[in-house]
Amino acid sequence: MHGVKRQKYDAELRKRKLAKDVAKIENYRGLTNQFFIKRDSNDHSLETFKLTSTILNINPEFYTVWNYRREILLGTLIPNSQSVNDLFDTELNFTMAQLKKVPKCYWVWTHRQWCLETNPYSNFTKEIFIVNKLLELDSRNFHGWHYRRYVIGLLEKQTGKSQSLKEFQYTTKLINKNFSNYSALHNRTKLIEKIFSEKTTIEADNEEDQKNLELFRTKKHFLEKEINYFKNAIYTDPDDQSVWLYLNWLLTSDFFSSGIDAKEFVDLLVLQINEIDELNELEKEDNNGIDNKWCLKVKSSIELALVNKFSIEKMVNNEGQEITLKEDILKAIELLKIADPKRINRYIEIQKNIGL
Repeated sequence: MHGVKRQKYDAELRKRKLAKDVAKIENYRGLTNQFFIKRDSNDHSLETFKLTSTILNINPEFYTVWNYRREILLGTLIPNSQSVNDLFDTELNFTMAQLKKVPKCYWVWTHRQWCLETNPYSNFTKEIFIVNKLLELDSRNFHGWHYRRYVIGLLEKQTGKSQSLKEFQYTTKLINKNFSNYSALHNRTKLIEKIFSEKTTIEADNEEDQKNLELFRTKKHFLEKEINYFKNAIYTDPDDQSVWLYLNWLLTSDFFSSGIDAKEFVDLLVLQINEIDELNELEKEDNNGIDNKWCLKVKSSIELALVNKFSIEKMVNNEGQEITLKEDILKAIELLKIADPKRINRYIEIQKNIGL
């Protein structure tokens, strides 16, 4: 009995919802028809501007309306405004309202960028503060990170001063909160290269800046400190891919291998391979003898770098045994086929590429 009543109620509710949806669709179509008529007649009036606001509040992804909105701003509103800065502040507030609804919409971010570029009084420092708040809500929103790099670039251009050290510290702050923040780690890779290229011209504003700048004394010094910094994260959660991918970049990228003495770099890689082996043994004890797939992946990636970049064929492991690298890579790949079967074709392809 209860089920029958519920069915009737659901059917009636669906009917009401459908009626509301039909009304909304008809209203939206009417608004868009008005918009295209006004656009085709090149109407740049305040009334048309308000119409774009109404439509975008319903559908923020309607990029044609955003484009015409900018035309109205440039053609009518900005030339007749008593306070251009107030006008753009209102526009930034409007985009923020849309971002709360659709934080990953390209067109909203594009319009916000346009506002910053077009307003001669843009406050980039304030904008970075706002981006901080946005990334607190969603620290992995790549649109937000892309926009942050864009705003930092505008600030650097305006002040003639690098913000790289402060941005590096910002990534450290976020990683300390959550070391699995892949977006912060990715941004860190970009900043590391940038700071090394700028370090002779970077000015440290405070003790924290000076401490960060000291990390970049040499590539070898930085790499050793960075590996130690992330070691705790790897031991805390050996299954977290973000830190493993970052560690793999540190140890196999040409950026570091080309900037450190070859013998010293090889010694460092061998040390990391042995430490990964130790971690994998601990993981096997806790997982009934099953290898940790990330230990295997990154270890074989480092070994492959030793083979391809430094023509190293053999190394000595923790137990003092000499191992042949290609054979060890093959062993890891066979284990990965079992531990990570969804990517079996990728491992087969790796075998083919290295002639195993």
